[in-house]
Amino acid sequence: MKRSIRLLITIFMLILSSCATAKVPDKTVAVITQNAISVGGVHSVGVRSNGTVARAGSNKYHQIDVNNWQDIVAVEAGTFFTVGLHVDGTISFAGNNPDDFLKFDNWKDITMISAGSHSAMGLKKDGTVVGSWDATVSWDVSTWSTIISISVGTFHALGLKADGTVVCVSTENPWGVCNVGEWRNIIAIAAGGTHSVGLKADGTVVAIGNNSVNQLNTSSWTGISMISAGFQSTVGVRSDGTVIAVGNNESFQLNLAGWSDIVAVSAGSYNTLGLRKDGTVLCAGSNLLDQCDLSLWSKIGS
Repeated sequence: MKRSIRLLITIFMLILSSCATAKVPDKTVAVITQNAISVGGVHSVGVRSNGTVARAGSNKYHQIDVNNWQDIVAVEAGTFFTVGLHVDGTISFAGNNPDDFLKFDNWKDITMISAGSHSAMGLKKDGTVVGSWDATVSWDVSTWSTIISISVGTFHALGLKADGTVVCVSTENPWGVCNVGEWRNIIAIAAGGTHSVGLKADGTVVAIGNNSVNQLNTSSWTGISMISAGFQSTVGVRSDGTVIAVGNNESFQLNLAGWSDIVAVSAGSYNTLGLRKDGTVLCAGSNLLDQCDLSLWSKIGS
């Protein structure tokens, strides 16, 4: 029985992915302010304008023990953990870390962070990338250079280069998630659970990988300014602040038709978060563990 429970937990962790949201980085500042919201497996986090972190949802693995964090400019929610980027380019961590595989002590000069199920990556000022992951991943990003944005999914990670091309690392390239060699003119990337998404300079969206629940059906999208990929979903923010989505909607996480004035979005496995211009946050999807209890959140973002 214990063995079966452990197996179920392992499978559960693999099928969840953090919100993999991407937007065009501001290369004019030393520290790139990434999206101020992120949804993990069953928790939500957001950066307030004063550099502290708002939280909601499960704290079973202490993944939302972030009350004492200060000077935060970006947060990323993994499946059962949270990573925070400080204004000085260093990292804070909270949550599940079996075998101590997630280590950030030597991370310096970080300008962007991204988190997945069992992994996290950081983009450095010099355009190189550092990573931390368990033995089942062990991706090699040592040759990556001139990177301006990163996105970590469940089984793979993407890097956007300054010339608009994309690089990828993965565990055996499932569903062809790393077949991005022909992508051009990309300005934003998002790695989902089993698919990869790219936003082009003309506002259209390309997507490859697993299409079991139509998460790749973005060919008709236009006027998109931001993208996010959940485990089985793709979400786009239009230039007018409205939102479009395709993919798995079993938890009603894609019921976003009434959203407006959205300036940031984060798609997870069971939820989607949207940051509005006024600093409030909307949530769609499951609220089983109170991950959508955001009524007290305010002044999120800069």
